[in-house]
Amino acid sequence: MLVTFGVGCLIGIVLVCAGIVSFTDMKWNELVQKLAQFLVMMCFAGVSLGLLNGIPFKRGITNDAANVCLMRKYPKSKKAMMVQLRVNAYIQEGIRIKDMPEEWFAWEGGFDYGEPMQLNLCLMQVGRLMDLGQRKRRMSHWKR
Repeated sequence: MLVTFGVGCLIGIVLVCAGIVSFTDMKWNELVQKLAQFLVMMCFAGVSLGLLNGIPFKRGITNDAANVCLMRKYPKSKKAMMVQLRVNAYIQEGIRIKDMPEEWFAWEGGFDYGEPMQLNLCLMQVGRLMDLGQRKRRMSHWKR
């Protein structure tokens, strides 16, 4: 399938180049040179984005590499990430958070408020309570 996608992209690039050459007065040599410059820039952009996402940044908003480190270090963060992904998938399907199972949001042993993924699950609980219309309900596990 990946080979088919790659061949399809190559054919698309060739057809776009042929269209540019036929509708402008640009020569093939100029077009190939501009296309090579564009592809080199895209390679640099891809490498820089890969480095930005692959080196863990733990200050402020964490990136994917920092999230992987957190999940390795704290098993609760792994569970919180699985719940977040499940909730996001259901929201994409049009299911409201109040209609999701309460077991997903039940948390045993309290949250570690220093861990972003666990804190996000805590905020999802608040969003669920608001969606259920229980804004005044006090959450006992939020006491420190």
